[in-house]
Order: sequence, then structure tokens, then C-alpha cells
Amino acid sequence: MNNIVNFKEIPPGNGKDDAQDEFELFVRDLLVALGYDIVKEPARGGDDGIDLVVREYSYGPMGKNSRLVGVSCKHNAHSNKAVGREDEKFNLSVADAFGFKVFYAFYSTIASESLGRTLANLGKKLDEVKVFDHSLISVLLRENDASLRVFRDYFPVSFGGYHLCNRGSGIYRSPPVMECDFCSNNVISRFEGWFVLFRSMLSKIMVVSIEIL
Repeated sequence: MNNIVNFKEIPPGNGKDDAQDEFELFVRDLLVALGYDIVKEPARGGDDGIDLVVREYSYGPMGKNSRLVGVSCKHNAHSNKAVGREDEKFNLSVADAFGFKVFYAFYSTIASESLGRTLANLGKKLDEVKVFDHSLISVLLRENDASLRVFRDYFPVSFGGYHLCNRGSGIYRSPPVMECDFCSNNVISRFEGWFVLFRSMLSKIMVVSIEIL
């Protein structure tokens, strides 16, 4: 189902109008939807292989942590060519200049084998290097409500097909409801946590929701 997104809906990056920046703006908006903070916005001109710098957050036993991430965006969907080593300008000196040790590459196609080897070698010297190809980006677009809105805004035709396939069976006149007997949450809707079904001595099925904060 990952190929439901047609990346050709975003104009090519070699055009001469404002649409040439669309893929970089899409990646920026997707990362914001996923909870990242933007440190460096996309800009035209020489970028030394970095289109964005973002701050990524994680939570551990000691509380909230963050790290800077350099992001490269390459949009080859219209030519269907893999991103080659000659296309990716990122190197360790760029990471030092911007002060990050994590590099994410967002490609609307895939990385070539030679570029994959180059990035793997860079990964030995940085904390993390990861490529998000067209398939992984498609997964991120369905991560949460905010990312689905990005999906809708940048890929209206693809989103229409996705919505058609995921709008429900239509067998109910109204959305079904299963309420927790204690907190009254509808556990069929977007509920984050666990819910438990158990039968009491009076043969009544109880629905108990357990929220994970």
C-alpha cells in the first residue's frame, strides 16, 4: 500500500517558478507534523548539501532530550532516477559547520548503490544516517492526523485514492461506539493505550480502558 502516493504530484525541482521548492517545503511540513522543530528553513542557492536543519525530540528516564538533524531533500520522481553519489553534496565538514551528528535524506525515489555505500561510511562517523525513500515517506504520511493533512495538501489526487480505500465498509449508518464502563471513552475511535474486555459474574461484558500517559 506504500505506493499509493504519486510523488509526481509535486513539481520537479529544476523548474523556474516558485514550485521548484515544493519538495523541500513538503519535507519541512511533514517533519513539523511529526513533532520536529525547524532550525534552518529551506532556501535557494548553495546549501552545502543541507536543505533543512531540524531539532528532534525523544523522551527517556531522565526526561526530554533533543538533537540536531541535518536534512537533505532530492526529488527525482519525474525522471525516476535513483539519487546518485554525485547528487548528494553532504559531507562531514558540513555536519561540523552546522553542529549536528545526525543526517536524514528524503528521496522521492531511492538512493543508488554507490550513494548507499557512501552514506553507510558516513554513518560510521556520525551518530546516525538514515535514508527515507518514497516507500518510507509514504508510511510517515500516515503517521498521525497532522501528517495526513500534509498528505492531503501536497498529494490531493493520491490522498483521494487513499481516503476512498480507508473510509470504512459503509455497513453502519453511523460510526460504531463501544464505551468504557468507567471513563466513557469510545475505544473503537482513535484511542491511545489499551482496553480490556472481561465478563462479570452476572454475564455482563465490561469494557475497561487503560490509558498510557
